[in-house]
Amino acid sequence: AIDALKQGDRTLQVKIDRHDEIGRLGEAFNDLVITLREVETRLASQRNFLEVLLDDIPSPVFYKDLQKRMIGCNRAFTRFIGRPMDEIIGHFPEEIHLPEAARLHALKDDELMKSGGVVSYEHTTRVDGEKQQTNLYHKTLFNGEDGKPAGIIGVMQDISQQREAIKLKNEFVSTMAHEFQTPLATILGYSELIRDGLLEREQR
Repeated sequence: AIDALKQGDRTLQVKIDRHDEIGRLGEAFNDLVITLREVETRLASQRNFLEVLLDDIPSPVFYKDLQKRMIGCNRAFTRFIGRPMDEIIGHFPEEIHLPEAARLHALKDDELMKSGGVVSYEHTTRVDGEKQQTNLYHKTLFNGEDGKPAGIIGVMQDISQQREAIKLKNEFVSTMAHEFQTPLATILGYSELIRDGLLEREQR
């Protein structure tokens, strides 16, 4: 029965035909199998819930071990990378991203593992051949069963529209400042002439 349990059988119940120590051991074994089955069912349900929740999040989410090897991600991340799940899981940044991006992500991972907390940074990527997309990355460590850091989890946020809005605002302010310079210079020049009394009454 123990061998069957080790092999994954969660249905086996030993027959109890005695009431001594061996019988009590058999009862304890049966209780253990039932408890184990219930715990595994709850864990499977929770895991399924988390997987569905993760996949329904519109922002790309990913997680990797301390060697920076990808161990999981959601559908939004696979769409961003443009590869199926099996070409992402088990791979390192340099196998997934372009060289410049891979170096930046690895550098920020090292920074996070050294200092802990949360690391946030931006990176602009070219998507669909021409369009550029700026993403804000948030990364933090997650712990294993022993309470020690076991890996990195990250979330990406597309901030392209915000960056474009800031760019347009800066261009507008710069253009307006330039457009105002010429009439203001004229007004200031004549104002100084009037103030300093350098113009005749009729000219003033």
